[in-house]
Amino acid sequence: MEALKRTFFEAPLYLYVALAAAELVLFVVWRGRRTRKTAQRLLIPLALAASVFVLEASVVTLREKLSEAIEQLARHAEVLDVDAIAAYLTDDFELSGARGRIGRSAAVSSANSAIGRYKITAVKFVSHDMEMSDREARTVLTTQIITDADEIGMRNPFVSWSLHWSFGPQGWRIRRADQPQLQAFVPLR
Repeated sequence: MEALKRTFFEAPLYLYVALAAAELVLFVVWRGRRTRKTAQRLLIPLALAASVFVLEASVVTLREKLSEAIEQLARHAEVLDVDAIAAYLTDDFELSGARGRIGRSAAVSSANSAIGRYKITAVKFVSHDMEMSDREARTVLTTQIITDADEIGMRNPFVSWSLHWSFGPQGWRIRRADQPQLQAFVPLR
């Protein structure tokens, strides 16, 4: 079922290729026969392609909604808008760290103090991986922290964030984050 959903609503390229191949076959048949009936059949793949396009454009899947939430999160992170990022955290949000788990308000406070302490000027999103099951998801976001100082021990380090999401009435929200990991290198994709 997931494969059909993905094929029809998120990535219909394979359908378009199959419909183009069918159109080509029908065109060859029409060139050989030149009948009205075969000419009418040329419209079938075109009508199906138009239907797939309308269907794909009108349905927004949970995966697409999560991708949009990640893009918005990235825009807020680039300008260090911690309050806008905090809007994506559930009320019972937890951040696992070296000192144990902290809640939403402590995580927001920690982020604000880290921006000043490490002289962070921007956070750039490099890549993300996504695993989904129904209304739960886990993403691993790789970011580059842009700093004006060498306080972290390296200039502009790459950091991976493992985020656990839930989908509810307000859309996708982060319910838990694992301790961020400094990366020695960024995997090529």
